Amino acid sequence: MAPLKASAIGPGVLGVDRSSDLEVARGTGTDVARKIASMGSNVVVSATRVALPGINVRVTDKTLTVMPDNARRAEPHRGDGKGDPNLPAVNDDPRVGTVLPCTIKALKGNTGRNTESFDPASTLVRPSMRVVVGPKKRVFDKVLKHDDVVVVPDFFCAEDDWSIYYKLIEEMRSIQSAGQSKSEWIPWAEGCHLISQNPTGCPTYEDVLKRTGEYFNMKQGSQGTRFNWYRDSSDWKPFHHDSAAYNPHRARNQNITVGVSFGSERELSFLHAKNGSRIYFPQTNGMLFAFGRDVNINWKHGVNALANEHFSGKGRISIILWGLAQDVVEEPDSPPLLTNDARNGFDNSNHRSDQRGDRGRSSHIPFNDGTQPRRR
Repeated sequence: MAPLKASAIGPGVLGVDRSSDLEVARGTGTDVARKIASMGSNVVVSATRVALPGINVRVTDKTLTVMPDNARRAEPHRGDGKGDPNLPAVNDDPRVGTVLPCTIKALKGNTGRNTESFDPASTLVRPSMRVVVGPKKRVFDKVLKHDDVVVVPDFFCAEDDWSIYYKLIEEMRSIQSAGQSKSEWIPWAEGCHLISQNPTGCPTYEDVLKRTGEYFNMKQGSQGTRFNWYRDSSDWKPFHHDSAAYNPHRARNQNITVGVSFGSERELSFLHAKNGSRIYFPQTNGMLFAFGRDVNINWKHGVNALANEHFSGKGRISIILWGLAQDVVEEPDSPPLLTNDARNGFDNSNHRSDQRGDRGRSSHIPFNDGTQPRRR
């Protein structure tokens, strides 16, 4: 029998998944809880009566492994059993057929002075964020998850080719001078940078949207868009969640934020909403950058300001597309939506229900603000 994974979250409580018939109040659960509480660290609990899936042990901030006695036998190493057809087999792995020390330590629950765990299953958990390098193809053909940040350098042009940046500005000035309604630049984010509310008729802009939507197989009619212009080095973007993190209607229609950058390199920064960790990503000319639904909930994002000594006079265009990527893999334990509480900011710590509704439904959103709900 395979080890039963147990998730340790807090002191003193043995909780049971709904898929299990085991209860804390009964003998087996009480025995296991008492034994774990007495050890109080990363341990292997021998309990032949614990043979049910979905047991959650809440003891410390460590991950515990609950394992029946008949499963505590170290097996010889055999690799993955697949083999590489392009690599001749020469039997040069000295580990094959031997019981590895790491396997024995994993069964005993031992750790090392500088090793968190010797159990490979301890790494099979969802990350706070996963960085994926996307292929430079017409479509994203890798597994896509809601924890993912996708980067594709040189997606739309070579990094040192600024011709598209200047072409976008030229096309925008052309439709503005022709008097197209709401195409003019307006201050956004309290004046931190500029946007155009209606860049329709700018062919390069529309080409970027088309290619980006096709790349992630976005559902037609689900997209919202934004044309951002960071006019020079002094422009920036404060930390925020896109509105699909707290707006149930948006969440039904948008599970990914995608941006394509043109012009001067800037930093897209992420701020973890709970622990304050920061991660900075470069945004180079021609690069595609995307992040999933759960990244948007767990992290705020923005564009870092530049110190005065790094001012160059050069600007950056960021074309944003929000939409419903249809090939995303759903995983358990996704965070709930944030609450929209003007007094306390956005939070989801007291919410357990999934407010996303039917993700399969979609309605056309001609323009949306990714940082705040639309006025209706």
